[in-house]
Amino acid sequence: MERKEFLRTLVQQGVEAGLIAYVDGVPAGWVTVAPRQDYIHLSTSRILAPVDDEPVWCMPCFFVRTKYRHLGLMGQLINAAMEYARYHGAKIIEAYPNDPTEEANPLSIYTGVASTFSSAGFEEVIRRKPNRPVMRKYL
Repeated sequence: MERKEFLRTLVQQGVEAGLIAYVDGVPAGWVTVAPRQDYIHLSTSRILAPVDDEPVWCMPCFFVRTKYRHLGLMGQLINAAMEYARYHGAKIIEAYPNDPTEEANPLSIYTGVASTFSSAGFEEVIRRKPNRPVMRKYL
């Protein structure tokens, strides 16, 4: 099943698959946020393997349309995702951003940028690959 069709099916089933940022009524960005166990691919990744047994929520994926980049939407999406997770009972939220050493290709930062998470109060808890920290914030 294609990703687009998969997401459509989730939404039709009532699953809240993410949060959408609007600019002047136009969808400009998106973040996915849910309990870690909802993301099966995270449990099979060496780099993104669980740090411990704590129940965490995570935000593994972002998208900001080209026209709306460099306006601070990623930071706003992070804040909205934290509020959403807190509202649903999360005590810890985790992210797996890219920590680029030079200008990053937009395709490489779909997981977010480490400096934006640091600005939002996240702290690095482990780094299993030079440019991929696991970052957390206690809510």
